[in-house]
Amino acid sequence: MSNYLTENLRTVALVGHGSCGKTSLIEAMLYRTGMISELGSIERGNTMCDNDALEKQVQHSIRLAVAHVDTALPDLTPVRIHVLDTPGYPDYIGQDMSALDAVKSVCAVIDATKGVELLTRRTRRRPRTAASGPAGSLGSGRSPDQPSRQQPLHRHRLLRQGRRRSRHSQRR
Repeated sequence: MSNYLTENLRTVALVGHGSCGKTSLIEAMLYRTGMISELGSIERGNTMCDNDALEKQVQHSIRLAVAHVDTALPDLTPVRIHVLDTPGYPDYIGQDMSALDAVKSVCAVIDATKGVELLTRRTRRRPRTAASGPAGSLGSGRSPDQPSRQQPLHRHRLLRQGRRRSRHSQRR
């Protein structure tokens, strides 16, 4: 039996391209909140989310993994956050898409040295087409009825698509 009320449970999926730091971020969250006593490492093969022998061998996630983080601080309402660690390579895109159907919030993890990569773009498009509602705001923390600000990259992509359509319609 859980000690948490239903309104104090959250689900968040971390999405992003492979090797951008999703598993390491979850590991740091677990360590920071005291859920684990030692910070794990992908290179050492002792992270909480990558526990399969094949995942340890190839040093990246193959399956969707779930970890939970408790925020039971004295001055806060206790909240449990279920964090889904998604694999970030194209071979495992099905795992990423199934995670998006199961969560209410999505957080895109982006490697600062590489910028937005292929799988990050693909998973950003997915919530807009799903009937999942609030997951469409990628980690923005807004409620569905608040207007969202579009990223400059997203606006640029829409402008390019609009130009393609207008050129295509002129050819007909």
